[in-house]
Amino acid sequence: MQFLIERARKGLQSNEILNVDRSKHIATIIIENTPIDVDFTKTASENASRYYNQAKKLSLKINRGKEMLKTLESKLSVMKGEVEVLQISRRPKIRRKRKWFERFRWFFSTEGFLVIGGKDRATNKELVRRYMEMDDLFFHIEQPGGAVVLVKTRGRVVGNETLTQAADYAASFSRAWREGLSYADVYYVRGEQVLSHPPPGMYIPKGSFYIKGKRTYLKGRLELAIGLWELDGELRITSCPVEASNRMKVKVRVVPGDMEKLGTAKMIKEILENELKKVTNMSLYLDLDEILKALPPGRFRIMRR
Repeated sequence: MQFLIERARKGLQSNEILNVDRSKHIATIIIENTPIDVDFTKTASENASRYYNQAKKLSLKINRGKEMLKTLESKLSVMKGEVEVLQISRRPKIRRKRKWFERFRWFFSTEGFLVIGGKDRATNKELVRRYMEMDDLFFHIEQPGGAVVLVKTRGRVVGNETLTQAADYAASFSRAWREGLSYADVYYVRGEQVLSHPPPGMYIPKGSFYIKGKRTYLKGRLELAIGLWELDGELRITSCPVEASNRMKVKVRVVPGDMEKLGTAKMIKEILENELKKVTNMSLYLDLDEILKALPPGRFRIMRR
């Protein structure tokens, strides 16, 4: 049934699609010789829930609609079988309930550390003031104009793999991408070295932080994997350094290039949907806006395998 809903949404024809009313977002499809009206902007599960709720309401007013109730229950019975098959074939699925760190940019390093990055000046400030702890690691490019990136250590020693991946992340989500660079200088310090305000008599630009003590420098590589990350058995669209993308079900590599952002996102969407169907036999409609949010500002080149 989900296949027919997708075809109706895209305006494609099928013998099982009797009618499509685009003004009302309703398609009449045939399931097991039964015509059923579905909202093609919703999933099969959501349409089944709609019929279930209608049947439940009618059961409370049985004297007003016995025949209608029987019809709805018949349609619901047909759709339940379709949904059960669909749910089995489509696991893991796109997550609906977000974790706290999904408000930011995020990934998990190959050593298991949560790495989070700001999306703008406001979220950079929020990360430092609300979520950064004294033993976390703070990453930023040497020049202004980049995301704050934190490695949440929870008191553990951070290895070289995580340090390199966090540096690549900070470099990729910075002005260096807009400038078309391949590498950028990135420094990191402990959270206890980062101050929101400078000492008396000193000035820092708005949105900046004062760093006290020694900084450690790394070369951050500008390259990202955009794909579907498996999180708690479900999938989320996100981006991460290529070396940390082993938990992605499907992915696309991008580097700074000449292609504008919207066109890149549309191409990534098509590639990911096709690849996901090949490797998992799942058909998912990916949100273009989520892909756009996972990309840094600038232009792109998609790297083939």
